[in-house]
Amino acid sequence: MSRLTDCLEGYNSIAVTGMCKNAGKTTVVNHLIECYKDEFKVGLISIGYDGEEKDEITNLIKPRISVFPGMLVATCEDCLKNSTAGYVLVTATGIQTVLGEVLLVKVISPGIIEVSGPSTVSGIRDICRGMSDAGCQKVIADGSAGRISFATVCDCTILSAGAALAPNITKVANLAHYQIKFLRLNICKRQFEIVFTNDEPYIELESDDGIYYIFRGALVDKDLTHIMRQLRGVKKTVAVNDAASLFISPGVYRKFMHKKGDLRVRSSINPVAMTINPMTPYGKWFDKDKFMTQMQDGLDLPVINVMDE
Repeated sequence: MSRLTDCLEGYNSIAVTGMCKNAGKTTVVNHLIECYKDEFKVGLISIGYDGEEKDEITNLIKPRISVFPGMLVATCEDCLKNSTAGYVLVTATGIQTVLGEVLLVKVISPGIIEVSGPSTVSGIRDICRGMSDAGCQKVIADGSAGRISFATVCDCTILSAGAALAPNITKVANLAHYQIKFLRLNICKRQFEIVFTNDEPYIELESDDGIYYIFRGALVDKDLTHIMRQLRGVKKTVAVNDAASLFISPGVYRKFMHKKGDLRVRSSINPVAMTINPMTPYGKWFDKDKFMTQMQDGLDLPVINVMDE
């Protein structure tokens, strides 16, 4: 086991999310599989396409995903054609993707596998539940870069950040800390029956504790700035679906909070650790010790470089 798995004790479903491509997310997934394979029955699912030999965008070599006998893996028909691991079909899920139907297979001999799962949060939730019902004690949900909504259906989340995110350590640390702040936003406790009409970005609702602005989708700077200018002196609560809906700059966010605004989510994400990758695929490196120190500074969350585990 490792420092990272210590952070995950007691959690069944684990989302691994990346702030950018090449954040080290696949390395984290492989690390978890290696740690868990002899102790737990492990399930693996992805909301994107992962485990391929080359990155589809950069065309650079990627780490492959290694699997072991006894694991359950949800992936598409086309991906299985490129896998070296032996497997038997457990069930067809009925979920269709551009790469074919998502199948649930049991690994019977070790090897590498390409993983591509549902593109929807509900699909991830259903398969995670199915794996748990099939006896998986640890279900690892691997997310593509920048997609974090799926983490709302998992028990906990690992956020991966790397040198590929920004040109210097300070910038990467600031962006990562800002993302953690959003992942930790409180749930909106007030329940409203909402029906969106036309193309309105949000619905405005009056309440005895101020005004609520319930957003259909993304929240951007201009929306929050517009809300701040309305009804000065009245408490305003802005609620979005989850942290993935937030596209607001630090300056606008600070101004909103300074004006006693309240930002909430309707579905929460539970970050329990951050992992770091001090290198980029283009040969640029951060000093790993300086990177670790700055990422950990002011953050009450474990920061781990799994390559040092």
